[in-house]
Amino acid sequence: MPQVTGMKFMEMFTPSLLYIMFGGKIFNFLFYLILGFFAIRSLPFLKWVGVLILLAPINLSLAGSLSTDPVLLSSSMLFFAKILQYSVGDDSKIGWKQVVLLAVLAFIIGQVKQNFLIVFFVFLIPKKKFCGGYFVKMATVVVPSVVLSLVWGKIASSVLVPGNGAKPVEQVVYILSHPIEYLQTFFRTSRIFSRMLREMVGVLGWLNIRLDWWAYGLYYIFFVLNVFFSIDVESKGREMFSLKQKLIILSLSLLIIFVVSTNMYIVWSHVGADLIDGIQGRYFASVLLPAAAFFSIMLPARKSCFLIQGSTILFLIILLSDTVYRLYSSFFV
Repeated sequence: MPQVTGMKFMEMFTPSLLYIMFGGKIFNFLFYLILGFFAIRSLPFLKWVGVLILLAPINLSLAGSLSTDPVLLSSSMLFFAKILQYSVGDDSKIGWKQVVLLAVLAFIIGQVKQNFLIVFFVFLIPKKKFCGGYFVKMATVVVPSVVLSLVWGKIASSVLVPGNGAKPVEQVVYILSHPIEYLQTFFRTSRIFSRMLREMVGVLGWLNIRLDWWAYGLYYIFFVLNVFFSIDVESKGREMFSLKQKLIILSLSLLIIFVVSTNMYIVWSHVGADLIDGIQGRYFASVLLPAAAFFSIMLPARKSCFLIQGSTILFLIILLSDTVYRLYSSFFV
């Protein structure tokens, strides 16, 4: 949506395919920037975790491209941020204005790579927060996203060109007939977890431009610190969410990881492969915030640490400056 809008806008001023492409990139970045801003603004806690996710070099790089990944990441982060906002505030009530906003975001999420499972986080919102019509409002958010996602998935499958010698239909049959073997493949693939952690921060170019070792280590140190100090001691901390809500966050996050991995196994791995081919860390960026929320609410509340927040800003400035230098050295020197 934002890419096509930008390209159509530029078509009014120039026939140059180069400038038309840049129009799509710019609008994609603006979409990412605006939704990311409101996501951070809406988060009742984990604001600096949101900043770290949105300013990760790989995510900023994708935001300046024609990729659909920044659309998914920014819309899913704003969606989950609103879920947390509506769930935590004692005085927050869910009327039709809030339902329409969630429904629009859910629609966008469901149309991008068929990641409609994210919309089920809406069940984190307690029933008492709704101003009547609970089931109608929940259906308004969930049903259009899921149905249209499945419809679009059916259309896309008719033109899909599987990569790496994959045969999707045969692969699905293999998974259903060999569930234990596939689970072994799934857990075997988890051995490359360290590689995917690096990719979630930034492995750029043709996956050949790596950052310095300290960049990956410090990124996750600051990530963990900001999760640990995300809930002020004055708040209820772990009591903000019930056991049911915590289980929803954990189980849905794990399910999304499993489904994304399985999808790559179907469309990018040969039948019965021992490993899931083509999987990259950036595919799991949309589940980082829910995962951080789960660990945050499981920890005791801590007093905010302005030293960590200030250090996070300084680290991001150094990280992104080093990333620009590496890109410049790789493509222009």
